[in-house]
Amino acid sequence: MLICLAPLLHMDIRMPFSQVVTCSDASHFGGAVAVAEALGSAGQQLCRRLSSPELEAIAAPLLVVSAFNGIGGAFRGYDLAGVKPQGLIAIEWDRAARRVTRKAWPQVIEFGDIEKITRRDVQDWANLFPRVTHVHVVGGFPCVHLSAVRAGRQNLEGDGSRLFWCLTRLIRWVKEAFGASARVDFLIENVLSMDTSARAAISLELGVEPYALCPSDMLPYNRPSLAWVSPTMQESDGIRLEPLEGFTRVHMRGGGISDLQWLEPGWSRYNPAAPLPTFMKSIPRHRPPERPAGLARCDQDCIERWTSDSFRFPPYQYKLENLLQNAAGDLRYTSASERELLLGFGFNHIHFAFSASESKGQELAFEDKRLSLCSDSFSMLSFGWVISQSHLWVPPSSPSALLLRMGLARRWASAGVYGTHSAETVLRTIPSEPLQHREIGGSTVTACESHRF
Repeated sequence: MLICLAPLLHMDIRMPFSQVVTCSDASHFGGAVAVAEALGSAGQQLCRRLSSPELEAIAAPLLVVSAFNGIGGAFRGYDLAGVKPQGLIAIEWDRAARRVTRKAWPQVIEFGDIEKITRRDVQDWANLFPRVTHVHVVGGFPCVHLSAVRAGRQNLEGDGSRLFWCLTRLIRWVKEAFGASARVDFLIENVLSMDTSARAAISLELGVEPYALCPSDMLPYNRPSLAWVSPTMQESDGIRLEPLEGFTRVHMRGGGISDLQWLEPGWSRYNPAAPLPTFMKSIPRHRPPERPAGLARCDQDCIERWTSDSFRFPPYQYKLENLLQNAAGDLRYTSASERELLLGFGFNHIHFAFSASESKGQELAFEDKRLSLCSDSFSMLSFGWVISQSHLWVPPSSPSALLLRMGLARRWASAGVYGTHSAETVLRTIPSEPLQHREIGGSTVTACESHRF
């Protein structure tokens, strides 16, 4: 039978290409066909970027080793800075996060469990990249037993957070392997809410005190973090440094963004004056966890919303000031798509966390996973700025300059702004057009419908 069909398997390479671009899809719920009529604003920006070779990122003799890589926050920081490292190494155990990173940075070299990295692996990196002059080790190690929302936290001795010691071992090995020919720097991240004793222990081990940053200085959400950085940060345009006991507070100033630039159409913040809470993992439960954070500050309506949502987040996240509303009076928290924009990864960066077959029919699990991936990620306003100060190849970026680039997909954001075109004419901020409905699991929905109260 197959041989009989063989004559039909042919292609005439003399045939011209059609000028009409089409796409189609099929799912358990139906199918769709679309025809492109013209380029949108994003497509026009991409064409301008591709036709401007001077806007290519600056190639640097730099190797970036990203431990606890997540969805690639470390790599995204160099994109935003306009720097193209010679090599990218990602250490991440989560399969979905690795899919996201691989899609955005296909050249990445992947490793799984940091506890299985050996001195020989690190020496292999040195053999693979013998001409790099700089190595940056970036890692936001797990805050499982460091965060204030954790009941009975055990600090650096608890599961997950004890991996800090694997990270310091990795830094030592990298210095041994590269130290004779390259400068090795580090950027280590964790939560500001950790105990003072844990912060002091980390500072003692790394030999530097941290910087404290929070995107709420310029963006409508909280994410207070600490950054232990081997290079010294300096005050600059839009930055004021305030020395405090045990750390230095980084104050950012500059123009913010409009809620219309990141919210789903038809939704608004319940309290526009209050920043949204820190994004947390989405973990559906049959019963509430032990001593849930903020429960004493919640009224009965808040507790009912928390209960109806399977206790996914700490109860304080369901307070009215932390939610969004629409004209019909519905309430919900921010969707994964809104969070990835606010974090600075660009629209649909984490869309490939699941394969197409995994996401179809599992809309709720897909959204839960994307929400959790956002919770484990850097704020690119905070850490994009730190990364932009930590290299020599392009001028340091101000917070306002980073905001002009945060909404762009990886390929656009990595375009340098040091050529003949200005950032204002080539690059856009978090999308100025409202987010569009998109297809998830075969049906056209907004990502938030399953979490509406």
